[in-house]
Amino acid sequence: MHYREAYPLHGTGIDFRTWTGFLSLSFLCHLLLFGILVLTPGYLPQRDTFPDVINVTMVTLADPALQVTGESATDAVARTVPQPTGLKPKSPAPAATKRKRPKTSLKKKTFKSSKVVKSAIDRLEENIQDTRPDPLQKALERLKQEVGEAPPPSSATLPSAAVRPRPGLVGGSAEGNRKIIELLDIYRVEIASRVRKHWAFSASLAGGQEGLEALLAFKVMPDGTITDIWFDKRSGNRHLDESAERAVRKSSPVGRHPESLTRPYVTVGLRFTPEGVK
Repeated sequence: MHYREAYPLHGTGIDFRTWTGFLSLSFLCHLLLFGILVLTPGYLPQRDTFPDVINVTMVTLADPALQVTGESATDAVARTVPQPTGLKPKSPAPAATKRKRPKTSLKKKTFKSSKVVKSAIDRLEENIQDTRPDPLQKALERLKQEVGEAPPPSSATLPSAAVRPRPGLVGGSAEGNRKIIELLDIYRVEIASRVRKHWAFSASLAGGQEGLEALLAFKVMPDGTITDIWFDKRSGNRHLDESAERAVRKSSPVGRHPESLTRPYVTVGLRFTPEGVK
């Protein structure tokens, strides 16, 4: 092979080394430019990124009753920002908290058992219905009528011992005395019925005691006023005794004495038990 064929640039006036240098320099320049583009992203055009959250300004719509002045309706609609869907409305302001009441210890109330018992008795007394037995009233009126229509006994037909009346009884005949005694018994029954209306006692206040019984007596004046209350026998239960005395005092005044009675007072005795008044 000839020398000219092996080296094509031979004879062109360009040195082989010079050509090789230019080629290497061109390669290095391209390599440097490529490295600058890769390693320096700051020179790249910046992309426009959009945030994931859209900031929206809430605008209160104008009252439809008001007229739009100074601007056309088109401009008003153009400036109105539509409210995006999916946003939760603002929760209303919390209502004013109620003022807490100070807690009161119940220890002080437990020691005032007498007030609790008294209030329970008062409630029971309010629930008692004020009813009066009609048969008792009819019998009382009948006896009053019979006693009033009975003729006075003649002193000529009776012994001197029979003419003298017994204390509190009118007339000396056996028939008149019997009617007066019956009238007096019915009057006492009527008083007991009135006391029973004001009687209030709960079995729970007996405390599990059995056979409780209080014997209470009092005087009834001619105008029906009750005086001189005393116990012939106490039950041993304070609540029962107090309830019995309270019922008698609340019953005053009762009905007036029958017209045929001349006693200054009538003594009445009652028996109080948890079951009732006898």
